[in-house]
Amino acid sequence: MRGFYMKNKCLESDILRFLILLGSATIASSLLFITAGNSSNCAIFYMLAIFLISRYTTGYIWGILGSVIGVIAVNYFFTYPYMEIDFLRDGYPITFSGMLTVSLITTTTATHLNTQKQDALNREQMLEKINHFNNHLLSAKNKEEMLNLSISFLSELNHADVLFVPNEYQNDSFSNDTDNHFSEVYTDVNDPVIKEYIKTTLDKNELMTLEREEIYYTFLPISSSVHKWGTLVLYSKQPQTNQMELNRLMIPQLSLSLEHYSLIEHHQTLLMDSEKEKMRSNLLRAISHDLRTPLTGIIGSSSTYLEAKEYLDETNKDKLIHGILEDANWLLNMVENLLTITKISQETALVKKVPEPIEEVVSEALMRFQKRYPKSKVIVKIPDEFLMVPMDATLIEQVIINLLENAVKHSNTIKPTEFTVETKQSEVSFSIKDYGQGIPENRLASIFDGSPISTNDKNDRKKGMGIGLTICKTIILAHQGRILASNHPTGTIFSFYLPIEGGDSYENK
Repeated sequence: MRGFYMKNKCLESDILRFLILLGSATIASSLLFITAGNSSNCAIFYMLAIFLISRYTTGYIWGILGSVIGVIAVNYFFTYPYMEIDFLRDGYPITFSGMLTVSLITTTTATHLNTQKQDALNREQMLEKINHFNNHLLSAKNKEEMLNLSISFLSELNHADVLFVPNEYQNDSFSNDTDNHFSEVYTDVNDPVIKEYIKTTLDKNELMTLEREEIYYTFLPISSSVHKWGTLVLYSKQPQTNQMELNRLMIPQLSLSLEHYSLIEHHQTLLMDSEKEKMRSNLLRAISHDLRTPLTGIIGSSSTYLEAKEYLDETNKDKLIHGILEDANWLLNMVENLLTITKISQETALVKKVPEPIEEVVSEALMRFQKRYPKSKVIVKIPDEFLMVPMDATLIEQVIINLLENAVKHSNTIKPTEFTVETKQSEVSFSIKDYGQGIPENRLASIFDGSPISTNDKNDRKKGMGIGLTICKTIILAHQGRILASNHPTGTIFSFYLPIEGGDSYENK
């Protein structure tokens, strides 16, 4: 109905312009004939009118019709005998044939120029639409958004319902969910024609147009040299022939965008695999270091006790047993760390985050830490406001315990450790500050990669930071946070940051 209305309106406009221009030429010629008594220039007005008719109407018919009517009008109104049609007087056939020929040539030229202008305008509009479409594709965040955007765009362009049929069809589809007045939402592939296409032609990747029971179908396959994603199906009661060229141009743009996004996904997967492999190597190196030293101590102390117990007094025996107990507790703590990290999926590095009150998480972590190190002093500063942060509470408690434990064991000071929690815009910071010997500057950049820190202290050589900090980094990254280490004038600060907004599962970037 919309197309029929537009055609009628265009026809009415052409008729009106045709009558006005011919009428104006007749009036002008009459005025010239009356005032000057000269009819030789009357044909010029009609030729000008014919040129304007050809220029401002659609198609060739109006110019040709104007040429015939102009020749007849000049003969009837302004050629002797007046008010009669007579093409047989001496010289008249040649004169009027020449006038008709010139008029037709003028009409053809003007119409052709008009057609070229309209074609150029159509191409410009097509390029604008394609550019608009490409800009939207570039802003899309994933493949599903690209497909939904294409469905909406094609639906509006063709005034048709649009459905995406994946190449590996499994009764799922992306349907047009726009709220325009000319398109209904397509939610399932129940149409028999589309079902037939899926069974017979989907894998062939062929562009097709069909007409069944006054319904027109256009099948636009989306593919590249590497992938075949599926087919966009246009479905309406009107053929989509007017926009077919634009449809053909849009589909390659969509294919290129999908291919580009696939390459980005593949690149990100490779980077993530590389990061996982690097972290796995660091973990193995840290485990080998942190397991070997306490095990060596346990073996050495137990061997000494068994072989020389008759020569040892009670004090030395207690010292050996205390060393064995200390090393065993260290191994137990390391096993807890390893069990903690297994909560993070090895394939996707995801954690389940739910809003947790900061005060309770910090309190629980400090309680567990104090049981291990009852003589350690920790000064805690947390905001007075009630603060909820999305996290896996057990994992974050383990991070806090690991960082506090490192501060106590490696700072070599009796000064208390400061633990501060602050809100900073869209994130919360947790800082553990000690007043010890600090970390060598050349080790700060790689402190979280699992490499132990070598110092001159015997206890530090025995139990390096190793695996603990690597696990801390893994946990914080899985929360989409960040962790840093830095020195201050009298010690070291370990800080990690968690985003305030967000829940459910987040991917480790």
